Parts: sequence; structure tokens; C-alpha cells
Amino acid sequence: MNSADRALFYHVQRSAVPRFKVGKSYTFGEQQNFFARDLFAVDVSVPVRGVGELPVDEILRDYFDPSGFNHYRSVKRAGYTADEKGLLGCAAAVLRQQALLLRELIFEQVRQEAFPEKPSRLRCAWLIPHEEQILAHWCATAPAGQFRTYEVEATGRVHVGASKYLKPACLGAAVLRDHARRFWSEPVNERAEPAEIMLAGEMTPVRELKMAGSTETTWAKLKRLF
Repeated sequence: MNSADRALFYHVQRSAVPRFKVGKSYTFGEQQNFFARDLFAVDVSVPVRGVGELPVDEILRDYFDPSGFNHYRSVKRAGYTADEKGLLGCAAAVLRQQALLLRELIFEQVRQEAFPEKPSRLRCAWLIPHEEQILAHWCATAPAGQFRTYEVEATGRVHVGASKYLKPACLGAAVLRDHARRFWSEPVNERAEPAEIMLAGEMTPVRELKMAGSTETTWAKLKRLF
């Protein structure tokens, strides 16, 4: 699939705040999408009582260095206690964030170098095949009550990439470049295997749908990912 002309898809917005209006057309491909904005805006520092904001790597250094100030004992993060579990939870979240950032920067670099005609992951709209079973699968990965689902009409340049090349996110640069080349070049049947569909063009929400989401806790996700 290289293009779409008023084709029907689904779109999952990973935020409960309304960003789209049914019947209004939105253009993607020139400006950063919400995924990119969120990715580049995340603060990887942790508030520490009496010290201020500290990078997690400094907190980890203090934890493993007996002569350190042990700032980690004062870590304040909602949902965690100031102990090893809380420290590792913060570190795992930051590691995943930084790994995602590296992956996306390398995927974009490879796209610009070898596949400039493909939609950018940092400026595209993500689409889902117009099949309810596939939509239900994607919605099951989003926290309940923290996303919105739309049936949409799409027109423009489209790329379908295999999701298997996006995991695990925490990989070395050489492996990520190889995965990126495969992601941008290999053909994929989006109805037979997990895939990401990217659109550079116009997307028009036709109707909003109500879908159930995941009830898995953040800590459970971190334990599964790491």
C-alpha cells in the first residue's frame, strides 16, 4: 500500500482530551505530530527533597556508590515509595523513554537518507485497518479512559511497516539502523501480522467509537517490558 484515496481506517488517539472533530479534515506530514511532541517534551529528571531536580543516572550513581549522598532515599514519584522498587521503577521508565527517542531518531535518519518518499513517523497520522478485531487489539494496549477512537477517511501517501522491527526498543544503534531499513523497505500484510500504517495527507474523522481499554498498571507494564 503506497497511497489511499478516501479509504476507511480506524485511528486511536492516545489521549482523553478531544483533538479531532467529526467531519473536519486534518492534514499530516508537515508539522510534528502529537507523538513527536510528547516524545521530545518528556522530562527525565526526578524531584528530590532538599536537592531539586536530579537526572536518574546521578541518583543511580549515588545508589551504587556508598560514599554518595544517597539522594535516592528522598525520591518523590507518585505511585512509588522511596526505596529500591521506586528507584528501579523511575530508572526503567527513563530508560524506556530514552530508548524510544533513540529509535525514532534513527528511524527518521534512515528514512531521510534512503526512503524520503515515505511518511515520517514524527509527522504522520497513524491508522489501523478497517477491521474491528484489529482495532480491538490496538485499543487493548491503551489505558482505559485515556484514549479516543475514530473511524476515519484517509487520502494521501501511506506506508505500512512491520511492528516487529520496533521491539524491543532498547537496542544498539547498528541494530536499530538495520531494523529501520527493514521497516521502511519490506512489504507487510497489515491484516496478517502486527503493523503500523502511517499517513502523510488528509484524515477526516467520520464517527467516534467507544472502545474498552487496558486495565494493566504502569508497574506491571514495566515488569513485562524489562
